[in-house]
Amino acid sequence: MQLVYRDIAKVVDHRVNLTLPDYIETENVEIIVIPLTKSTEKKSIIDYDEYFGVSNMGLTLIDNYLENTRNEWDRKIPD
Repeated sequence: MQLVYRDIAKVVDHRVNLTLPDYIETENVEIIVIPLTKSTEKKSIIDYDEYFGVSNMGLTLIDNYLENTRNEWDRKIPD
């Protein structure tokens, strides 16, 4: 079993405080430090959470649309 824990931490006076989750029970761990660049920290221009639940289509309407679209491919095309 491979256990991995990833975290983004703030560096203060060249130190990082890291608290491991309970599922990692070992005496030794390997720590790899990768500097976080500004481009990774950049927040998306679009906040997708604003649009969560906006559509009232529902699964039935979506399923019907997909079924109709699939059925278009099964129709008989005249010569």
